Amino acid sequence: ASLHNDEWLQILLEPRIRHSWAESLQLPPPLESEGDFEKYANDHFNKAANAYEAALVVYRLLWRILQPGVLDVSEIEEYENGIFSPYDIGSISDGQGSVYLSLADMFELRCNTNGQGTVTSGDCFIAYRHFIGSEVWCEQSLSRLGRINLEMDNGGGDTAEEREAFHVTQVRKAEQDLAYIEVRLGILLANLYPSGYILDANKNLHLGLSTEQEGESAKLGEGQGRILDMSLKKLSQGSLLYTQLAGEGVSNMAEEMATACNYMGAVYGYLSQWTEAAVEIQKAISLYFQLLHEYKVSGLVAESLEIASTMIETTQSLWEAYLNLPGKTEDAKEAFRSHLVLRRYYVAQVPLEQPLADVEEEGGSYYSNGQSDGANENLYGIHDSATTESQHEESLKIYQTMLNEYLQLLSEDPPDGSYWSHDKVYEGSLRSSIGSMQLAKNQVWEAKHQLELAVGLFRDAISGEGDSFEEYGKNEVELWLANALLNLSYAHIGLNQWRRSVEAFEEAMDLYASVLPEGESPTNHPGQGIDSITEIKNVLGENHERTSGGRDDLPNQYINLDSYQMAVNITAPGKGVM
Repeated sequence: ASLHNDEWLQILLEPRIRHSWAESLQLPPPLESEGDFEKYANDHFNKAANAYEAALVVYRLLWRILQPGVLDVSEIEEYENGIFSPYDIGSISDGQGSVYLSLADMFELRCNTNGQGTVTSGDCFIAYRHFIGSEVWCEQSLSRLGRINLEMDNGGGDTAEEREAFHVTQVRKAEQDLAYIEVRLGILLANLYPSGYILDANKNLHLGLSTEQEGESAKLGEGQGRILDMSLKKLSQGSLLYTQLAGEGVSNMAEEMATACNYMGAVYGYLSQWTEAAVEIQKAISLYFQLLHEYKVSGLVAESLEIASTMIETTQSLWEAYLNLPGKTEDAKEAFRSHLVLRRYYVAQVPLEQPLADVEEEGGSYYSNGQSDGANENLYGIHDSATTESQHEESLKIYQTMLNEYLQLLSEDPPDGSYWSHDKVYEGSLRSSIGSMQLAKNQVWEAKHQLELAVGLFRDAISGEGDSFEEYGKNEVELWLANALLNLSYAHIGLNQWRRSVEAFEEAMDLYASVLPEGESPTNHPGQGIDSITEIKNVLGENHERTSGGRDDLPNQYINLDSYQMAVNITAPGKGVM
C-alpha cells in the first residue's frame, strides 16, 4: 500500500540512493599489511556484490507489481496500473540494467587484476553473464519508451511539445546506455579471446579446451570464430548508435566512438582482416587527435596525457596493420612517426609539432639509475610465457654459440696456409637474429649494439665488400637489411632516440617498397626469417654448424612486437657478443 505514496516511489527510483550504499563498499581503506588488504578487499568485494544483488531483489519486487507472476523480460506485456507512469516502468527496466552493469564492472575488473586478490576464471563468466543481463534490460527500457503514446499525458509534461522534448531526452539516454553496454560487451569478448575463451553455438562462454580434450580442432576454431564475431557485432552496434547520437547533436561522443573503433580494429586484426583493421584504427586515431586538441586547448594536462597514452598503443596497431598489407609502407611511415611524436609527448611533454630529436647519446644518465619513465613499460605486448621465454633463451644461446664459433674460425689460419673468406652476410644474419631475440628479452642496449653491427655488415656486403655476397642475391640481402633496420628502430624507441628510430624505420620501409614483389608485405615475405627453436634446428641441423653458405642456412629473425617489452634496460652498451 505504501507504494501508492509518491515520496516512496521517488526514493525507490532514485539512482543515487539505489547505488550509493553498494558503491561505497567497493573502495576499502588501505591497510598496513598486504595480506590484510587482500582479505579486506575481498570481503568488501563480496559485500558490494551482495548489496547489488539485494538491489536486484527490490527491482524484481517492483516488476512483480507491474506484472504479477511474470519475471521473464521476454514474456512481459503492456501493463498500466496507475501507480507508475510509462517512464517509471522504463526506469525500472533501466535500473535493473544499471545494477547488472555495475556487477559486470566489478567482476570484469577482478578478471583484469593480474593476480591481485582472489582471481578465478569464474569471474570472467560472471562478468559476461551480467553484461548480457544489462543488455537485455536496457533493450527492454528502450522498447518501453518506443511504445509510449505521446498524445496522452504519460508524465512527460503538460503540453505536446514538452512531452515530445522529454521523450526524446529519455530515448537518447536509453540509446546512449545501450551503446555503452554493447561496446563494453564487445571489449570484454575481445579481451577474453587471447586467453582462450570461446563461445558455443548457444552463445555460452567457455574456457577453450585443447584440441586433444575437445577431440576435433575444428570445434575450437568455430568457438574462437564465434567469440570474435560476437565481439565485432556488439562493437559495430555500439559504434553505429554512437554515430547516430552524434548526428543528432548529442555531445561528448568522440571518446566512446574512438574506443569502439579501436577495438573493432583489434578484432579485425585477430581475424587477419588487415584492410578493415587499418580503416577502423584510423577512425579511432582521428577522433583521439580531436580529443587531444580539445584537452590541450583547455589546459587539461592530465586528460591530454591519458589520451596520448591510449594513442601510443593505437598508432602502434595502425603501423602494424599496414606492415601486414602490400603497398602500404608510406602509410606505415606516417603512423610510426605519429607514434614517436605521441610517445615523446607522453614521456617529456614535448610539443607535438617539434621535430623529432634524440633525447640523449649512448651512455647518458637517463637510464643509468634503473628508473622507468612509465611510457616504456609494457606498451608493446604481453609478458612471455615460461615456455616461450625458455625457447627464446635456448635460441639465443644457439645463435651466440654459432657466432662465437664463426668469429673464432676467422681468427685462425686454415691448415693449407690460405685464409678464410669473411662472409659478412652470414655474420650479419647471426647478429640480426641475436639482436631481435635480445629485444624480445628486453635487453635493449645489447640488441641495439648487435643490430647496428648487423646493419653495417649487410651494407658492406651490398656495396661489394666481402667474398660471398653473390651466393645470396642482392634482393635477399636487402630484405634482411630491412628487417635489421626495422628491429633497430624499435631498439631506438626503447632508448628515447626518436630521430634515429624514425630514420631506421623509414629506410626499412623504403627497402621493402623497392625489393618486395607485388602482393607481398613486410610481415609476409620469404626473407622474414626464422621464429622458433624447431625451425632453427630444422634449417641448421642439430649441430648448428655452418655449411655451404646458401641462403637457406641463414637465420634472420624479424622481431614480433608481442614479445617485446618496451621497458628500461640499464646494461651499458657494447656488452653483447662481439
